[in-house]
Amino acid sequence: MIETIDGIVSLAPFIAQRRVGFQDCDPAGVVFAGNFYDFALWTYDLYRHRALNGAFAGVTAPMKAASFVHRSPLWPDDMVRFQVTPLRVGQTTFTLALAGTCGDRAVFDVEMNLVCKEEAAWRARPVPPVLRAALIRAGAVEKQPEPNEEVR
Repeated sequence: MIETIDGIVSLAPFIAQRRVGFQDCDPAGVVFAGNFYDFALWTYDLYRHRALNGAFAGVTAPMKAASFVHRSPLWPDDMVRFQVTPLRVGQTTFTLALAGTCGDRAVFDVEMNLVCKEEAAWRARPVPPVLRAALIRAGAVEKQPEPNEEVR
């Protein structure tokens, strides 16, 4: 059997794994804190292309905000697993939770808030119905608009 080093382990729930490389580390041999964001974005990219494949056609959704909780360090050759769970879908944004683990050890938790944007301009656009439906099927809860919220 060939071991998957970097890639997708499961589509439902969505789990990806990645082996930490020396290039991910600072001179002391510990993963540089900024690389945890790279790991989260790498996982998001896999998730949107593979788990939600057709739902993202023609949709640009950069990260608007993230909330990270670092729980433990990583070192070269650690095998890290990342599980993605859709949490909420709003008018123009959606939120994903990512949990990073190394064996039984929690490494980090992150909530990523992503905004759908128009292709030609940096303006928010409504979450397309196909993407909304895919996120809800995967477990996201539909967020009701705030009283003064407007779609920009």
